[in-house]
Amino acid sequence: MDHFQDVIKGAKQLLKNMPDPIYIVNLDDEIIWVNDAFHFLFGNRNSKFAGFMEKKVPINNASDETIAFSVQLKENTSVQSVEKYRIIAENTLDTIVLMDSDAIVQYVSPSIKSLVGYDVEEYERMDAFHIIHPDDQDRVRVLHSEVFRSRQPVNMEYRLIHSQGHTVHIEARVKPVLDDKGQVKYAVAVARDVTERKQKEHLLENILDNVNAGVMSTDKDFSRMTFCSDSIGKMFGFSIQEITASPILLHTHMHPEDDAALMHEVKHQLDLGIPVVKTFRLLHGEETKWIKMTIHPYLDYTGAIERFDGILMDVTEKKLSELALEESEQRYKSLFENNLDGVFSIDLNGFYFVNANRSFERITGTQFDKLNDRCFMGLIMDEDHASVFEALFHVIQQQESRDIECRISKSAYGEKIVSITFVPIFLSDQLNGIHGIVKDITQRKREERELIQSEERYKVLQQSINRFSNDLANVMKVSVLESRLIDEVKSVLNIDDVSIEEVPRGQEQSLMSMGSIWIKIGEKQQPVYLRICMDKSMLKIEEEWLETAVHYVTILYDNLHLIEDLMRRLEEMVAKMKRQNGCYDCCLIYLKRKDPHCPAIYMIRCCKI
Repeated sequence: MDHFQDVIKGAKQLLKNMPDPIYIVNLDDEIIWVNDAFHFLFGNRNSKFAGFMEKKVPINNASDETIAFSVQLKENTSVQSVEKYRIIAENTLDTIVLMDSDAIVQYVSPSIKSLVGYDVEEYERMDAFHIIHPDDQDRVRVLHSEVFRSRQPVNMEYRLIHSQGHTVHIEARVKPVLDDKGQVKYAVAVARDVTERKQKEHLLENILDNVNAGVMSTDKDFSRMTFCSDSIGKMFGFSIQEITASPILLHTHMHPEDDAALMHEVKHQLDLGIPVVKTFRLLHGEETKWIKMTIHPYLDYTGAIERFDGILMDVTEKKLSELALEESEQRYKSLFENNLDGVFSIDLNGFYFVNANRSFERITGTQFDKLNDRCFMGLIMDEDHASVFEALFHVIQQQESRDIECRISKSAYGEKIVSITFVPIFLSDQLNGIHGIVKDITQRKREERELIQSEERYKVLQQSINRFSNDLANVMKVSVLESRLIDEVKSVLNIDDVSIEEVPRGQEQSLMSMGSIWIKIGEKQQPVYLRICMDKSMLKIEEEWLETAVHYVTILYDNLHLIEDLMRRLEEMVAKMKRQNGCYDCCLIYLKRKDPHCPAIYMIRCCKI
């Protein structure tokens, strides 16, 4: 079948521009192709043609098998044939004009009246260019001369001035008529009113301008534009005449990379008859435009590509928006993934996890790949479920952010206290999900608790100091002072292993164990130390309290020790006086001082003195 098509295609190329009507029939005598002369005379007629002689020539394939016939119609010069031509010319809707080389009208069909309002008698012998729009005359004259020079048909579009003054758009095919010597004697123009089509094209052009789009149609080799809307010219920066004459100009402003793709892979697809949708860049100085091109191959009845129809849309704004959105998404992704706070998102149907970043995994101790199909509430301590549910429903109902503090359950790092900010996610103005921003506040909460405990501890220690200092005012013996100190240390520090030790001088380092605290409080025969054994470190304020308490004891310790020694000697003196004087009323009188830190005053009373 493909080989058959190739043979027929070759025959068409040879017969297309022959001046005689020619058609091709298959082996079933069905017409499968006609040339331009046939179409001009008979249109789509599919029957035998009276008044013409037929010359039938076989078309053979490479195997010399007949696969079709070409039929050439030779005009019968009989009166009947001439009459038939007249009938056809005078009844066709198209206007037929016969002109000489000077463009003087030799014949015009009656349809000239409906086309431009002139009678046949008015238009015959008239200069054909007389009613052509002034702006089109020079171009049409050049094409008219080309017909006589090249002896080839020419297609053209131009405007005529109606007898009533308005403009009529026509399309015409001008063909040469040869004399016996093969020279062009006349030119026959078949003109058709396309004003309505042009109005529709103008309407289409306005629509295309409003949507930044353009339409074009080219031959299969992209060598000639058969149609190009004005918006294409505006898009590429060329006039329609320039683009129509040289479509290759469209490539001059294309980005080199995109142009290479269009010239290779895109053209390859089109040559195969495959529609193409491609976005490319246009460079206009510092400005870059993005153009979306859609091209469809148009196939004739044999399946061969006849032309390409395309629409080009300026999608620069959309592309820039997409690029901005992509950049925004990249920034969001970077912010999401690299945020030091945990970030996650959950759906509204069951609060199941949708996404989470690495910081979320670090804070919660739960890997994201283990969060699939897992409800967010499963991470929250049971005691905190009610408050978290309340916060989530507030976000859904009020569609505004909400902060909450709660605890993470079964964390690999122990108890975790977190602060979560719930943020609504909107898509097309509809609530689509909820973002969560998680901060680990465990250390902060611990420090807050420690601060509260420290303040309470400070109050307890301050009360202890006040009570201890008041109690010392009534202490008169070292043993009582030591006992009072031991009791206070045990009570305040909540320990049991506390004692007063007299350490031989020079042996302190060897006797003092590393696990105990030794604090010197005074001197007797040997240095006296307060020994404290505890399994935890003291707080700073506890150390300050102990230092203050020991300071009070140290002040009194030496004085009380001195007083006790003095009392012992005085008692010895009283006893001696009793023996020497024989006075049994001798006694030791104590005079109390107001200042508890001053030494006590004693005096001896004796009847003999």
